[in-house]
Amino acid sequence: MIVANDFAAALVGLTPSRRHSKIVKPRLQHNPAGIHLIFAGRCPNNRGQLSSLALAATARVAFLWFWAAYAGGALPILFGAAFLPLKQLGRELGLAFAAALLVHLALVGWLCWIGSAPPVGVFVFFGPVAALTFILALLSFGNLHTVLGPKPWRLLRTIGMNLILYAFLKDFMQDPMHGGVQHIAEYLPFSAMAIAAPLVRLAAWGLRLRETRFAFSASSTNGSHE
Repeated sequence: MIVANDFAAALVGLTPSRRHSKIVKPRLQHNPAGIHLIFAGRCPNNRGQLSSLALAATARVAFLWFWAAYAGGALPILFGAAFLPLKQLGRELGLAFAAALLVHLALVGWLCWIGSAPPVGVFVFFGPVAALTFILALLSFGNLHTVLGPKPWRLLRTIGMNLILYAFLKDFMQDPMHGGVQHIAEYLPFSAMAIAAPLVRLAAWGLRLRETRFAFSASSTNGSHE
């Protein structure tokens, strides 16, 4: 997720800050043709910009997998059986998110290795969120989550998923309506999706609660007539 300079870019692939946008030119010591690779923060007309694009792309792909895993269980309740596969494949979607995050963090590690490490504060906030992602993924294999018990596992999963969503939302909500058309296109749709995700789950919870109360009321009425 890091875009050459910010681990906030680290968890959701944001645009690097200008104060960190420097050019790093590592030489390929054993390249007989003497080819140099140039990696830049946001330098226009530079091939290194592809690195930033790759980071932004992997961050957004990871978010799309996460969004499907987060909101997929609520969609069938609101919109019908057409979305049932998303609910049934919730674990697989979560693992796909973790895999995409791993690729993103590998790119982040590479940028750190070549000397473009983000500020410590960024690691302090986003590091635990990334670690929590992999803990949830690990506990989803086999019966490992049974070590915690059903209630603690459900609590950990709920807290973890919402913390991850908050991390994405915190990053995407940095002035999504400013910075030109390209900036808006890069951030606004994902900001809207991040805001919509908990609202979808809340709406599904409310609908399910209403149906449960209605069913209970109907059964009570039938019982009193008998």
